[in-house]
Amino acid sequence: MLSEFSLDSIKVNTQLKIPSQFGVYRVNPRLEEGVK
Repeated sequence: MLSEFSLDSIKVNTQLKIPSQFGVYRVNPRLEEGVK
């Protein structure tokens, strides 16, 4: 699951061309929920 989420975030980052910080902040909550 984690690998899929990280790949998704990377794809979104490249598509939107958003700084990694924004991507991390946006994906973090989802990752935390997945881990919990």
